[in-house]
Amino acid sequence: MNRILALLFFFFAISCFTQLHAQDGQGYVDIADSLYKNQGYQLAADNYSKAMPFYKNDNKFLSKLYDKRNKCERRLKLYPQAIADANTALSLDPENGVAYWDLGSTYGDSGNHKLSMENYTKAMSLYQDDAKSLSKLCDNRAYEELDSGLYKDVITDDSLAISLNEENGNAYLQRGLAFTKLGDFKNTVDNYTNAISHETDDNKLADLYNKRGIGEYELKN
Repeated sequence: MNRILALLFFFFAISCFTQLHAQDGQGYVDIADSLYKNQGYQLAADNYSKAMPFYKNDNKFLSKLYDKRNKCERRLKLYPQAIADANTALSLDPENGVAYWDLGSTYGDSGNHKLSMENYTKAMSLYQDDAKSLSKLCDNRAYEELDSGLYKDVITDDSLAISLNEENGNAYLQRGLAFTKLGDFKNTVDNYTNAISHETDDNKLADLYNKRGIGEYELKN
């Protein structure tokens, strides 16, 4: 109850602040950012929309605003609107790697694995000098490949993800899942062991130990 009251007060305060700074585009952006962090996704999207007219002559910043609104719409599961906003962001700034990344995530969330993978691939070309981000993108693409039954591609992408960032625990997990699907239980066990060493969440650890146990059973039989 106290959290609900605190959130209601926060949203009321934000509304009052918005009215006081109605002529300030950055004010709308700051408000929207705060709302997003506090899970007020619809209000955040509304304030990003209000900020947009202030930046109609700044394509790069306007592209960022459309991408920020995409994130809100994804949280609200408004996938057609989110896809449209990410595409608008890219039409304004074709070098906006985050927009390609978010478009890939949006397509993935909506179940279109093919277009998700295509956009992760496009994003990768813009993160060649950022090993950790590139590792995450490889792992994101592998996630879509896993859902598409492309298990050998999963192993290829997550092996690349790990070579770029050995601390990417999720890449070990997904590679383990792919080896399980292919019936290679030795590599299944090895990858779950590596995933366990990078995980700190108790619930996820329990799941990983369970998966490794199943792999060990299959390996012995």
